[in-house]
Amino acid sequence: MNEDISEKKRTLIRMIEKDEEAWNTWRMSEPNREIDLSGIDLSGRDLRGFILKWADLSNTKMVGCDLSNADIRSADLSFADLRGSNLTKAHLSRSDLCGADLSDTDLRGAYLMDAKMREVSLRKANLKGAWLQRADLSFGDLSGACLVKARMDGSILWKSDLTDADLSGADLSSSDLRCANCREAILTNSNIEKAKISGSSMKKAIV
Repeated sequence: MNEDISEKKRTLIRMIEKDEEAWNTWRMSEPNREIDLSGIDLSGRDLRGFILKWADLSNTKMVGCDLSNADIRSADLSFADLRGSNLTKAHLSRSDLCGADLSDTDLRGAYLMDAKMREVSLRKANLKGAWLQRADLSFGDLSGACLVKARMDGSILWKSDLTDADLSGADLSSSDLRCANCREAILTNSNIEKAKISGSSMKKAIV
């Protein structure tokens, strides 16, 4: 373990290493306890169903983690590295994912309502059926992402890169797609009612 890690963080890591039940029981008994796991390496860990809401996970390396069904609401995941992680049905509402790398992640059915995701990388991520209402994805990289039947009504996608993304059946009503790059994106049966699309590039997009 890195010698620069504080004793508080070491204690939290030891708790995580037990199991989901032990961690969640402890979290529920001390709901106001500060959870600072920023800047450490948690890659490859099994964190299925863990309660991590309000946790500071900024700049944390979580490559290849299993976070399916985890409760990560209102957590700080800014600039975290989550490449290749499993986040199916994870609860990430109101979380801060600005600048985070979620390339190649599995976010099917994940809850990301009202999340802050400016400059996030979701390149080739699977967000099929995900809930992204009112999420701010400005300047985000969603190229090659699967957003089939995703709920994105009211989301902000200003200047985002949706090149080759599959948005078929997605709800983009009242979303902000101004200046977005939708080149070669698939928008079949998507709902763009009342969406702002001025300045967006739809070259070779399938509508």
